[in-house]
Amino acid sequence: MSLLLPASAISQQHWQHQPLQEDKPPRHLLVLGLNEYTSVAECVSEASQHVIHGDVVDAHLLEHPLAKSLVQFVTGHGGRDIVLDETYRISEDADVVVITVATSTPQDPVYPILPMEQVAIFFYGDMPPIVSPTRRDFPPSPHSYGLPVEMPTSAVMNLCIDDRPWDDACGDYSGPELIYRIQRWLDRTATGEINDVLQAPDFAFLPAPMTIMMSEEVRKGLTQTDGVPYFVALRSNDEEEKLFEAKLRADMKGSPSEGMDWVSYVGLTLTVNVENTGAMWRAPSFLGHLRESLVGPDFNLIEDLQRRVTDLVDNAGDDLVQLYRSRLIIAVSLWNLEADRPESFFLVSFSTIGEIGVALGLFYPPDTLAGTSFTKRLVADAVDHQALDEIRLCQANHSRSFDSEAAAFLSGRDENQAKLLAVKTVVLGVGSIGSQVITSLTREGAFTNVVLVDDDQLAPHNLVRHSLRSSQVGMSKARSVANDLVAIRPDLTAQPLHEKFSQLPQSEVLTSALANADLVLDMTASVGASRQLADYGSRKRAVSSFFNPMGDAVVVLAEDQNRSIDLAQLEALYYAEIIGNEILHDHLRVPNVARIGGGQCRSTTNRMSSSDAAILSGLAAKNIGALLGGNEAAITIHTMVDDGSVRSVRVEPTQLQQVATVGDWTARVSGDVIETLRCYRKDANPNETGGVLLGIVDHSRKRIEVVVGLSASPDSTGTPNSFVRGVHDLREAIDRTRTLTMDQIVYIGEWHTHPDNTRVDPSPVDAQQLSSLRSAMIGQQRPVVMLIIGDTNSNLIVEAAAS
Repeated sequence: MSLLLPASAISQQHWQHQPLQEDKPPRHLLVLGLNEYTSVAECVSEASQHVIHGDVVDAHLLEHPLAKSLVQFVTGHGGRDIVLDETYRISEDADVVVITVATSTPQDPVYPILPMEQVAIFFYGDMPPIVSPTRRDFPPSPHSYGLPVEMPTSAVMNLCIDDRPWDDACGDYSGPELIYRIQRWLDRTATGEINDVLQAPDFAFLPAPMTIMMSEEVRKGLTQTDGVPYFVALRSNDEEEKLFEAKLRADMKGSPSEGMDWVSYVGLTLTVNVENTGAMWRAPSFLGHLRESLVGPDFNLIEDLQRRVTDLVDNAGDDLVQLYRSRLIIAVSLWNLEADRPESFFLVSFSTIGEIGVALGLFYPPDTLAGTSFTKRLVADAVDHQALDEIRLCQANHSRSFDSEAAAFLSGRDENQAKLLAVKTVVLGVGSIGSQVITSLTREGAFTNVVLVDDDQLAPHNLVRHSLRSSQVGMSKARSVANDLVAIRPDLTAQPLHEKFSQLPQSEVLTSALANADLVLDMTASVGASRQLADYGSRKRAVSSFFNPMGDAVVVLAEDQNRSIDLAQLEALYYAEIIGNEILHDHLRVPNVARIGGGQCRSTTNRMSSSDAAILSGLAAKNIGALLGGNEAAITIHTMVDDGSVRSVRVEPTQLQQVATVGDWTARVSGDVIETLRCYRKDANPNETGGVLLGIVDHSRKRIEVVVGLSASPDSTGTPNSFVRGVHDLREAIDRTRTLTMDQIVYIGEWHTHPDNTRVDPSPVDAQQLSSLRSAMIGQQRPVVMLIIGDTNSNLIVEAAAS
């Protein structure tokens, strides 16, 4: 549990040490706030009488409920294992109970825990209890903290008996539970098992008065050691001035101290090797404190500070005046020799480099009469220790800004996934699904540059499913969503284009964006736009996603990395899956429509709840993020079931396909369709079989996509050398299939098989049938298609309709 103290006490510091090895001399030992002690070795070798600075009172005068529960348990059930020693009242709302507890320490403990240990437990109002060992030579160990100087005791540490936040843990606590936690901590420390499921191993843990948000670039710049000034600007982001934002000074316009309350800082790094783990016990409030805390056989803070500040001045060049006026951020980097890992934190000065340099004896102070600034001394003067002791410092944790890498890491994505997501992307359509999907992906680290293409403005009825808000009604969806994405992740470059992808001619900006993008996301929910995108030559991989008309399913169509299966083919395979998969037969049923205005026949929209849109958009975003990790094409359909569960169907198309052309027309059939027809052939062997072909016909693009071949009608006849296709129930079968796909497919021709070990070239009978088909299709103004299936080969034939 976190250690929380009254306002009068300074913030606690996590203190975590490994036991000192007598045969392994320490390199550097990090000690702060131990009064006359200057090393851990001195601290643990001397014991002193524990003193509570308060009034001893009778136990029945205690007022804190948990303190009274503890006393009641110890006096009633403690026996010889738990002894009540003293009780104190240290303020109106603070009690102290001192007890001695038995431990189960082994004969050769990892940490020298005694068979009986005395602890003082401090109870402050609704704060968590502070458990402090009374002996000064209590062993430094993991999961212990340094006590603030203001604590009314000469003890120096607090035991972290519970990692949980006190708001979560307080309901579990009574006197018996408190005793259990204390004894368990002592026992696990003695056996070296302190890091377990109850208390996970941790890094430097430094609760601090302020936290600085910074990008990884800024953090690395602040911790550089090459002596070149690295300027940043800080600004408070909250009313209590606990959270600060750091930006690279070069990215700021004008002086950061003007207008926006930005303050200029310069970074300086102090690196110390430490034998013990964890962080300092107590945060230094003044530079003098830091001077006394970072000591070692070959490390001197004053000399190091003088050298580093001198380097900054010598390398400042034209930025010297700015350097003198900038405050100092000290990046303290502690290299843990035991765990072989760095632990770092920041100290922010309230004084400028110029003022610090004067205290270090490096600069002359400004001459107000002569109007001069700080001036570097040719020969350093004596250090003014009193001045150093008055230079205030504030400890600051750093929080990584929410950038692409942080987003991917926090989303649980590994490094490779993060790289695959962080790409230049063009998004076509930022409506209900588009706005939600790209917002989720942005939060997961996707995109470095994103271009948002949409010619629509936000309407009131959009708000039920859109990521935007009512204050943005009437505004460009593309522009508003772009602003929101950058507000979420400032490292992202988002460019809005208020235009329609399918409308020609396209702007040069859109043409260039598509040519340079690593990924295109089609969120238009437009069949026309998706097919146009399929034909777009100068682009890379595309993924299309849309809701079904009823709003209970989301579809994701993903091209393979090489684009051997494009969106138009995926659309055909999507319809084929709807036709062939019984659980999808209601997928494209008549939508639930609502009227949104009067005066226009098309003033309608589908009725779909915000929660359903959010769930399905989330599934689409997750699906897209996962698909980018592979190279293959895929079709995924997520459907929400009445009980709230989600049923998913996934199709992974093969890349084998056949293409045939006649005039300006092109027809294509996928390997998946051919494989299905080959199964019909196998079932009919040795007789021939066949049926009708249904597909997508796009007159504007002159494209035909074979979707499905229906099996032979019941009245068909086949022999080993011939086949006559029947007509019984054929019209009904075609109509039923078209209904399943909302009339997106039509009759396009015929298919039949050839016997084993024969060619798949059209026979004379086939030629006659093609001629008949051409005559029959004369009014359709499109070619006819014939597909011949052999035992190993197939042949797609396209003939122009009779004129």
